[in-house]
Amino acid sequence: AMALETASYLTLAVGSSVIVLSAGRFLGGVACGMAFSALPMYIAEISEDSVRGFLNTLNQISVNSGSLLMYSLGPYLSYAYLHYIMLGICGVFFLLFPLLPQSPYSLVKKHKVCEARDTLLWLREGSAISQVERELLVMQDMIQESKAQSGSVVELFTSRGNRRALTICATLLVFQQITGISVLIFYTEKIFQMTGTSLSSSICSLIIGVIT
Repeated sequence: AMALETASYLTLAVGSSVIVLSAGRFLGGVACGMAFSALPMYIAEISEDSVRGFLNTLNQISVNSGSLLMYSLGPYLSYAYLHYIMLGICGVFFLLFPLLPQSPYSLVKKHKVCEARDTLLWLREGSAISQVERELLVMQDMIQESKAQSGSVVELFTSRGNRRALTICATLLVFQQITGISVLIFYTEKIFQMTGTSLSSSICSLIIGVIT
């Protein structure tokens, strides 16, 4: 996902035609979709029950913080420089990503139980070994269960319950986009310029970023 995001920012930084910019934006959208699918799963697999909800909340807070960063830097930097800064952030991610632990669930699925135990001991530093062993057993049971009940992509459409869930999720996402929220976000500064407010349009946009 981050490789696509990097390609997106690079394309947006150097591109000038509508086709190139659209391609860059498309890559960014695909990368975001992949990240929003994988990140909550990874957080759920490495975190304890007591903090899982809080950590997943940080995901949305990080998204809003990124928007606030754009509102803060955008008015004072050129279009290209803004994307170069984003490329720098992507570079920091690539440097730090190897330091992240592999998911214990993923390790158990690959039959690397010892490595999964070591990872859990590191993640649950301070917890009793017996507690870690119990959690590892629960993981193994859950993985065996999921293998027994594993379905296919086709079942998303053939199962009535899955179709209903898919329809609800897709409908919510469609309504989110057709409300025009993306247009408001992209043109916030211009909208405030047109209102003739005494405050700087950049400051107004920054306030919107803080509120949202």
